Amino acid sequence: MKPKAKLVLFAILFASLLLASTINLIHAQDTTPQDTSTPQPIDVPAEASTAQEIFSMHIPNYALNTPVRLNILYFYTQNYSLNVHSLEQTSHEETHSENPPQASVTFSSDASDVYDLHLQVRYDVWVNQTVRITLYEKNETGKIIEFDIYSKGFNLDMSFTTSEPVTYPSTEDIVNAWWIRGQNMFSQFSMDQQQTLDKMTSANVVAVTAGVIAIGVVALILIVVIAVVRRLGRLEGAYRRSL
Repeated sequence: MKPKAKLVLFAILFASLLLASTINLIHAQDTTPQDTSTPQPIDVPAEASTAQEIFSMHIPNYALNTPVRLNILYFYTQNYSLNVHSLEQTSHEETHSENPPQASVTFSSDASDVYDLHLQVRYDVWVNQTVRITLYEKNETGKIIEFDIYSKGFNLDMSFTTSEPVTYPSTEDIVNAWWIRGQNMFSQFSMDQQQTLDKMTSANVVAVTAGVIAIGVVALILIVVIAVVRRLGRLEGAYRRSL
């Protein structure tokens, strides 16, 4: 075979091999299973895994306005425990719900306090999942925290402070407050004026009474004086006639 023919045959064989490799690569990509949104337990030998067997999550203190609700969503298991401690020992509610392949625990409180929460979850197999923590305050979603973990369990520790929300008066509240204040001031002014009038009336009655009594006394004195003068005049006349 001539060298030129050998070169052409080699080129054809090389192109065929390259084409076959490309087709196999495309087929492998199409048949690769896609990851689903629902976490699935996967058995992995411990020596072959670099994941953390028990994952620990520590969340710093959050300040939340009441009413407060905390929901933790994770892959279903019956091996869990939830402990909540409060500073003031106020009332709160803890619930657990199951909807395989997911489960959740919920904490809720309307009181003002400081809470420490510890959640422990364990699995018999390795689990790839996303733990979602949703914080609600004032009946609204405040914050969502997510952890992507691959483990045989996790520990969650978090602290949060609950308190009543700060409220500010509306325009209507301010107007009503000024209106009530004005009414109270007017009522107080009316009472003060009435008391003054009552005092003045009492003083006038006393003055009039005293004046009437004084006039009566003066009149009585005048009558007595006149009577005495007349009596003296009669006695003087009788004395002169006797002379």
